[in-house]
Amino acid sequence: MKNIFRFALLFVFVVLLAVSADAKQYRVAVIADSERDDFVYLIDAVNGELTKIFSEKDIVLLEKTNAALRPFEDESAIQALIYKALRNEKYDAVLTLGPVSSHLCASMRIFRKPVIAAHIVNGHIQGIAKSGNSSGVKNLSYIDFGVDFLHQIEAFRRVKEFDTLHLIMSPNYLRAVPHLAEYLKSEADKQKTEIIIAETGKGLDEMKRLLVKAKAAMIVPIFGRPFDYQKEIIELLNELKVPSMAMLGRIPVENGVFCSLTPDIDNQKLARRIAINLNRIFAGDDAGSFNTDFTMPERLAFNMETAEKIGVFPTWSQMTDAILFYGNSKGNNKQMDIGTVIETALTKNLRLIAKNREKEKQRQKTIEAKSAYDPVLQISLNQLNIDKDRADSILTPAQHSAKLGADLLYVIHSEKANANIDIQRLFESVKSEEERALMLDIIKEALMAYVNVSKSHAMVNIQKDNLEVTRVNLEMAKLREKVGTSGPGEVYRWEIQMAGARQAVIGAQAVLKKAVMALNEVLQNSQEEEFDLDNFDLSKDSFYLNYVQMEPYIDNLRGYKIFKDFMVADTFEFSPEIRQIDGGIAAAERLLKSEKKRGKDPTVALQLNFTRTFKEWGTGDEKFVPPPFNSVFKIPDKNDSYIGLNVSLPVFEGRARTASIKQVNAEVLRLKAERDYLKDRLELNTRVALEDAKASFASINLANSRAEYAEKMLALVQNAYSRGAVSVLDLIDAQNAFLVAKEAAADAVFSFVKDFVYVCRAVGSYDIMLDEKSNAEWFKRLRIYYADKSEKPNNRKRD
Repeated sequence: MKNIFRFALLFVFVVLLAVSADAKQYRVAVIADSERDDFVYLIDAVNGELTKIFSEKDIVLLEKTNAALRPFEDESAIQALIYKALRNEKYDAVLTLGPVSSHLCASMRIFRKPVIAAHIVNGHIQGIAKSGNSSGVKNLSYIDFGVDFLHQIEAFRRVKEFDTLHLIMSPNYLRAVPHLAEYLKSEADKQKTEIIIAETGKGLDEMKRLLVKAKAAMIVPIFGRPFDYQKEIIELLNELKVPSMAMLGRIPVENGVFCSLTPDIDNQKLARRIAINLNRIFAGDDAGSFNTDFTMPERLAFNMETAEKIGVFPTWSQMTDAILFYGNSKGNNKQMDIGTVIETALTKNLRLIAKNREKEKQRQKTIEAKSAYDPVLQISLNQLNIDKDRADSILTPAQHSAKLGADLLYVIHSEKANANIDIQRLFESVKSEEERALMLDIIKEALMAYVNVSKSHAMVNIQKDNLEVTRVNLEMAKLREKVGTSGPGEVYRWEIQMAGARQAVIGAQAVLKKAVMALNEVLQNSQEEEFDLDNFDLSKDSFYLNYVQMEPYIDNLRGYKIFKDFMVADTFEFSPEIRQIDGGIAAAERLLKSEKKRGKDPTVALQLNFTRTFKEWGTGDEKFVPPPFNSVFKIPDKNDSYIGLNVSLPVFEGRARTASIKQVNAEVLRLKAERDYLKDRLELNTRVALEDAKASFASINLANSRAEYAEKMLALVQNAYSRGAVSVLDLIDAQNAFLVAKEAAADAVFSFVKDFVYVCRAVGSYDIMLDEKSNAEWFKRLRIYYADKSEKPNNRKRD
């Protein structure tokens, strides 16, 4: 047993020794222009890619030299480090990062060991050796971004015309590529454009002096300078209202540069290329045979906040195909969710304001009717003038007299007043239902406008996605042409598709703008009011349409039949139109009741009067009764008063009463007939709206399935096209099918929401869509209704 154990230990030791003997370690010297964050990230990314490529027993060490620890003022120090790394036997390869280090390395004649120059801006302009698709120089591998300065200047001029361009560049780069400035000036002169070099590193005041008369500026990546310095340069250009273009990357555009044509360097992709090249180098391949091309696709990007500052704007066509950054300016747009839209529409709608005034008027009529039971007090002032001969009589007042009097009338009971009060109250409820009906219409308009904006925004995004797919296919066609597997015809075909896709985006944006204008009209806003369109999303919690919960009641024959009856019953219960006519019927019936009681129910009122003669003058102003009559007759005092109870009852009015009763009765019958007709119409509206909702609901799943398979088909055809297995027409057909399917999938959701808005308006309540608590109560009532009908919803899993 001991011998077996010893043999096993010996076997394991031998295996471990063999494995350790096969293990290899490679060292790579890394020399960078400066200790930039993106260089640090790139090194980390290369390490990550190396772990995927190399086996666990092989180790590749990326060792940063001291050149990467600080920005260098003198490129000669970088060059010295490159020579040192090439002569140092501990390094198996050299990797340079940054345009200065990469140019200095790639410009050498002889390479004692493999090198990778990872940041060549434009190998042709920089005079770097090239043979076919590789350097053709033993041990020299470089990665060429192929940035075309002159093409960028031409693209810049299409955005903003200029004849003088300030090129903001690092002095290190100018010294490293001494012929670059003269080459650019010479080539730009052919385009009738003067190039002025503005070297960085100077103070802000000096840079301002250089740029104060600039008409346009192009910013070459300012390596070796703090980010704050670069930001100050950008802010200076914007302060001077100088249009600027970043030569490389979109991050400068996000930070305030007006535009750029090329994207940021894909460091992950670049790291993968470096790792693959290192793997090939350590496998024994000559670095001079590696592909150098790393051309990046071109696409304009604009900072719209900067455009506002400098007063220069791209055309609609340029904006359609560009990436737009809005900075803080987009945050100034209104934040509008569905609740805010409805609240604003109801608050500012002029028709509703007028209806509120009409409702207030009716309320005052009710108060006026109630005032029939309020005491009525009248004060009177009278002057009486009579003939002089009559004034001599003791039984008459003086020739001239003035009286002050007061009358009080208090109605105790009046059937006519009671009927008027009841009728005016009913009319007040009718006005409230008219107001509710108008509010429902306004909410419907607001919801439809909101949904139209959401749909139009979604369609713009779909068209932009289609533009991106077309762009990818165009790049694929260019690559196929470049490698010789297709001709220029395919590229032209995709250029045609690109133009069509851009037109489609512009058309979709126009539809979106009109939808926003329509929403502004509903909200009583300025027609040019802008909104944060990212907030217009039907998938948010502002809508409580639970498709899964509704499916058992809509997506099958049995459940749908009962569901329609339930919704019709809700229509009869909640419809403001029915409640309005019910109020009219109740008012007419109350009037009929009053007419029938008119000859039986008396009006009872209490009446009081007090009058005082406060002044008399002229003949007879001093009355007296001579004796012996003064013992029998008394001269009345100056006060007169009486109190009485007035009971009145119309006993006979001829045929007027009978005619009035028949007239009111006929009105009651007419209104009841109108109500029956209205119920039929409302039931029809509800059922028709439900049919539309059912159809759009059923199409949601089908449209989503169609879009899913269209996307898979497009991926298959794209892959086949990249291998040359299918024609360009096959790919165009697949892409068009995917576009139509995506539009149909989006349209299905929006159509269902719009159709259900019509359903809710027909029923007379939107609570099931907009209020979570009401939505829960609605589903509870729906389940009870099914139980009462001895039916159960067909709960089946949706495909």
